[in-house]
Amino acid sequence: LGNLICKIPANEYMYVTGNCSTDTSRAVVTYNGMTGSVLKAGLQQIQDAVFVSTTNQTVSLFANSQLLYTSDCVTGRSGMDTPVGIHYIYSMEKNRNLIGYNPDGTIYCSFVNYWMPFCGDIGLHDATWRSSFGIGSYMYSASYGCVNLPLWMAAAIYENAYVGMPVYVS
Repeated sequence: LGNLICKIPANEYMYVTGNCSTDTSRAVVTYNGMTGSVLKAGLQQIQDAVFVSTTNQTVSLFANSQLLYTSDCVTGRSGMDTPVGIHYIYSMEKNRNLIGYNPDGTIYCSFVNYWMPFCGDIGLHDATWRSSFGIGSYMYSASYGCVNLPLWMAAAIYENAYVGMPVYVS
């Protein structure tokens, strides 16, 4: 079966690798080093997609059913959460100033090299002002809802993405 999308409780999405089993209604899958069996009806073949894990603070990029890259990221803080669900990239821009309001009401203006919005004013972008990404960074400095990425990962997604590409946020 290859790389698959599996919906799990609480509307979370994960990608798994799978093989056909002798039981035609189930697939044997591996996720985080664990192997199990799931109903094939709940799986979809991944073609092109971006996966954002707000739990693990990671982003994975798939193109042509292949996992190309995985990177740490930083997602939205409590009250400004990155929206969970299936979204679609609706625009792709380079060299853009993102303008918005800080929690204290002051205005911010942040330059980004790559901007790929997928849900209103929430999107994927590089965050060159950050020195680190991942769970540790999220714990003390989460975003205002966007998915902050290292420059190399934002560039990789931009080069492989297109308008209409799915973004799975869990």
